[in-house]
Amino acid sequence: MSDISIGINEHYERAHCASAGRAEFLHGDDELIRRVRIAVEAKSFTEDATAAGNPRRCVRVADPRGFLCGLVYLVGGETLRARPARHGEPYMEARMPQLNRRSNFGKSEAAVVDVYLYSAAALAEGDEASTSCDWEIVGLSARDSLGEEPAHPISMMRNQLGLPGGTRKSYTPEEWAASVQYWSCRAFLEGDSDV
Repeated sequence: MSDISIGINEHYERAHCASAGRAEFLHGDDELIRRVRIAVEAKSFTEDATAAGNPRRCVRVADPRGFLCGLVYLVGGETLRARPARHGEPYMEARMPQLNRRSNFGKSEAAVVDVYLYSAAALAEGDEASTSCDWEIVGLSARDSLGEEPAHPISMMRNQLGLPGGTRKSYTPEEWAASVQYWSCRAFLEGDSDV
């Protein structure tokens, strides 16, 4: 994959901009592409996206500096806001409203960063390509602690049921339980576009 072109998908631009509640990168698209290319060349693939022919890949970036997390740990008594996980969907996810944040709230520095790449062929299936590149960065996951982060239950549901935006996959009961356990005490920060 070292001689392939990598671009930025519009979904990434919307979901990971500074005003969004999700993870973001502070050093621009060119530096993001450079770090992703280094991870690809080092074969730092994660999840089940290791097969060379897989149209969806996930790489772990070696240098997490400049990446911020969009998750907060919840404590009792906090008020959350429900919003669609994706525009036009009926599935809700919890967000920490800006007005209800504790004084120490804000995006924290990332310890682990995974970047999601889709091939031109995979993006063409849903007419979702934003560039003419061989691969596009469609999203990232950044967390402030080491260890594995389970997929979000809504993402798992999309995948297992083959819903739009999902990648067909089945999960074990243990994977579902780990996801619910992890995500039941965390929420995304609410971004400016969420209100």
